[in-house]
Amino acid sequence: MFLPLFNRSRQSLAIDLGNNNTLVADKTAILLSQPSWIAFNTSNKSIKAVGEDAYRIDGKQPSGVKAVKPLRDGVIADHNSARLMIQEIVRHALPKQKKWFGFDTVISGVPLHTTNVERHAFMDALEQFPTGKRHLLPEPVAAAIGMGLDIHSPNGKLVMDIGGGITEIVVISLCGIATYRSVKIAGDTMDEAIQEYVRRKYDLLIGQKTAERLKIEAGAACHDPDHCPEPVTAEGRDLLRGIPGSVTISHFEISDILDPILSEMEREEVAKRGKPPKADKKLKGAK
Repeated sequence: MFLPLFNRSRQSLAIDLGNNNTLVADKTAILLSQPSWIAFNTSNKSIKAVGEDAYRIDGKQPSGVKAVKPLRDGVIADHNSARLMIQEIVRHALPKQKKWFGFDTVISGVPLHTTNVERHAFMDALEQFPTGKRHLLPEPVAAAIGMGLDIHSPNGKLVMDIGGGITEIVVISLCGIATYRSVKIAGDTMDEAIQEYVRRKYDLLIGQKTAERLKIEAGAACHDPDHCPEPVTAEGRDLLRGIPGSVTISHFEISDILDPILSEMEREEVAKRGKPPKADKKLKGAK
């Protein structure tokens, strides 16, 4: 996502710290993509698991282990857990990299709507890595660069970045953010709506992971009979009988669930307007 920004003379590091997933990249490729989760031993606070392994623990919560999701609504909610999670994910992405060696540049994506305090939290999480330069790059801008859009052009580029906790829409022109809108309606909202639908219609209690899988495998913004994915089976707890149960959900059901959320997102986008923070008005790191 951030590859064009790197100085190619030395190793650099890019971190996309997302609400649900964290990606690590170097100059040439994405090295690792893992869920934004970390698990601790409750007895001595040591790290039990990180990424995918910690994500699997959530919901099961075995004795003596606590799984933590450090980000909420796209920003760091638990600073210490976020710092340790990033440290471990980078260590897994670069197992041969010595911590004391450092990097030429470290770049992290950050939601555009964040406050100064929230941005400081992101910067503090990066300070554990020795480096000459640290940068925060607005996530929609990083997405535009990763898609190969010419952000230097005077012609405006509209980018809509739907994350886990928030959705951000920006217009980029001449390396500057002309306008932006940010709404707290995103992937997590869709997962919660799917959970509620399955509970009400089928009396089946499913977890967030199952709802996310239904969204990914059978979701759509509208009905598409010509490219209709196969129905997906969801397993959960039957609320009437108190035993495990399952139900098969169709593509049309999921699209009906998502349609009002997407419509609300569109209304919020039209209603809310914002000016970019002065610090981000010109993207000095974009070359």
